Amino acid sequence: MALSESFQFEELDDASRAYLLKVRDRAGKGMPGVFIPQSSSLAGCGFFMGLVIFLGSFILSFQLMEQEPLAVAMLQTAGILLGGWLILAGIRIWMSSGSRSAGHFIYADAETLWECKGSKVIATNLAGLIDASGTQHFKSDGNYQNTKIVVRLEGGALNYIVTNEALGRWLVIFLNLVVWLRTGAKEDVGVNKPVDLDTDFNKLPPVLLSGLAKEIADSGQFPQNITVEGLGLDGDDLPVPSREGRASSSILWYLLIIAVGVGGVFLFKELNVPWPPRT
Repeated sequence: MALSESFQFEELDDASRAYLLKVRDRAGKGMPGVFIPQSSSLAGCGFFMGLVIFLGSFILSFQLMEQEPLAVAMLQTAGILLGGWLILAGIRIWMSSGSRSAGHFIYADAETLWECKGSKVIATNLAGLIDASGTQHFKSDGNYQNTKIVVRLEGGALNYIVTNEALGRWLVIFLNLVVWLRTGAKEDVGVNKPVDLDTDFNKLPPVLLSGLAKEIADSGQFPQNITVEGLGLDGDDLPVPSREGRASSSILWYLLIIAVGVGGVFLFKELNVPWPPRT
């Protein structure tokens, strides 16, 4: 059985989509888990490559204008389609704040570790969580580069790369505290637990256990009030991801691309005139 399950964001159940959008919009504030924003280098690379292809195809076509008109028209159309698609894709990633995209971040609560990559969401059930560890990597000049986080589960291990040292450490602490609380918080881990606190932690509702682990990871101590209000949480439940909807079909977009491609070839074939005109 796979450790994680991949979803298109539109396929997720309503509760999970609403939850992730709230996590994204609030950057994790008031939520019962740890939020780590992730950057997407694909946006910049795609935008830059799109510009190069778009402009390069036209520059090259002007050099070949006196050659076979049909071949030049096909080159121009290919440049527009491929270059334009890469440019629009980059812009779409940069502006991924709508309801059809989860955004780019890693978020963990006591039940699920979510890895959101735009329209794709990878959800890992943490019911079998054993522990988590983090290894910081540094550049040759001594500056911090990234943290490799290993999450060990009963069925195997998963690796994550984050580029914020403090947030990476926070996530590791949070996940290990979740395990600690589930096992009754009996082992001494350096957290001051009030002697009069008589709570069966492994029987706490998931949202409270998650919020409690986050509060201890933040402050290093137990809060006085282990309630939704006392922990400053917005919501009293954690969603369990399921596949309810269907991702929108792309066939209409493919048909549109084909139509634009065919039409563009014939249009450019008629418009291509050598410059300056021959006399």
